[in-house]
Amino acid sequence: MQSWLSNPEFQRQLWLELTRHRLIVAPLILLVVFGTRFDDGGLLASLNVMAGIALAIFVIITILWGASLAYTSLSDEIRQNTWDWQRVSAMPPWDMVWGKIIGSTAFAWYIGLPCLAVIALSPEHNVLWLKQSSSGFTVLLLIFSALAAQGFGLLSALVAHQCGILQKKASGFIFVFILIGWNLIAIKPSVGSAVGWFGFSLSWQAFILLSVMLFSVWIWLGCYRMMQGTLMIKTKPWAAIAFIVFLSVYLSGKHMPWDFEPGHLNAIAMYGIVIGMVMTYLGAWLERINRTAIKRLYFAIRQNNTNKALQETPYF
Repeated sequence: MQSWLSNPEFQRQLWLELTRHRLIVAPLILLVVFGTRFDDGGLLASLNVMAGIALAIFVIITILWGASLAYTSLSDEIRQNTWDWQRVSAMPPWDMVWGKIIGSTAFAWYIGLPCLAVIALSPEHNVLWLKQSSSGFTVLLLIFSALAAQGFGLLSALVAHQCGILQKKASGFIFVFILIGWNLIAIKPSVGSAVGWFGFSLSWQAFILLSVMLFSVWIWLGCYRMMQGTLMIKTKPWAAIAFIVFLSVYLSGKHMPWDFEPGHLNAIAMYGIVIGMVMTYLGAWLERINRTAIKRLYFAIRQNNTNKALQETPYF
């Protein structure tokens, strides 16, 4: 098994992002920023003050800017006419996905990791709604939020490329969507409140963290499936169906008791129908009109070739 360092796309992105100048200047700036907040009350009191600054830096640099970097890792190559060379390479789609996301955001993580260390070491949180959360929860939430945002950046570029609407201004919309999503995550319920899901009582911290982790996995899976299509690898539309099922169960869980009855399947099915209709509508607008692909799908159905028909079916 090859080492993850042998990924050529990851190595190329590291050479572009982690220049000597950046590696030297970034820690110095962080030292100046955190050093000015050092309090006479001691190290622990200073860490509490620094935690707020560290959180702001991580959200702006690692989450928001990192998402933009993941987007431009593909969009810049398309504009520079170097993407076609990568498409004809023998690199697997998964290596291409994580190599671009992790490699292009390496400098954003280089800045963000010291900020995570400051947050983890601070004994108390006096940062907005996180002040009553543990350091472990805050760090995990930030890490998976960054992974989800950066994956969303690459996914947006892949979708825009497939639709033929790839523009530099589109990266600005990524900031808006991710910022709105982060604000929704940051909405803290009343103290001591719990979230009911299929009869289970979960703390709001556990529910939010679990949700972010699950959606980050789906976003990365979406990148992988879109990359397969970009590299002209034939796939079957199981991922889209699985996501509809997951989202139906996820959204209906808040209204379902644990003593599950067959009638509850109707409610889950209604969620699935609505979500499926919305995804089909969006897909009809986003999918490029390819008459040749439609003909291949049509002839596969007429020939009762189920495997071929599924491979020609659009959607992830």
